[in-house]
Amino acid sequence: MNIPKDLRKNALLISAIVTYGVYLVFGIYGEKYLYADGANYFYEVISAQDFHIYPLGRSHYDYMFQFLTVFAARLGVTSIKVLGGLMAFSLSFYPAFFYFAAILVCIRHKKYLFGELIYVISFFSLTFVGFAQIIESVAAL
Repeated sequence: MNIPKDLRKNALLISAIVTYGVYLVFGIYGEKYLYADGANYFYEVISAQDFHIYPLGRSHYDYMFQFLTVFAARLGVTSIKVLGGLMAFSLSFYPAFFYFAAILVCIRHKKYLFGELIYVISFFSLTFVGFAQIIESVAAL
């Protein structure tokens, strides 16, 4: 079956946007920042209103996902829900963003099959790792 390239491209983009959007919403709604060691990071960030970098090998990622929270805290935001939502947004945004960027690179180079493969891998990765982390928080509400 030969599917037109424009249809494949549009279906891939729409599927990716919907999947990553749902992942982002559930990451915030499910309070992803409280899972595993995220609660410790969040506590350290809001109590010191500064970055909490540990271990040093993860420093770039720590700066990325803590930036919005630290920035908001320094601007005077005191609501723990808002600060937590910002941290959850960062934790969910970056994986989805980089997967989507990889798909866009594949589309730009007209490698639709590779883009579809990245989408499938990202779908399973985010579903079985990302959603599994937050499902108990969402289910408990």
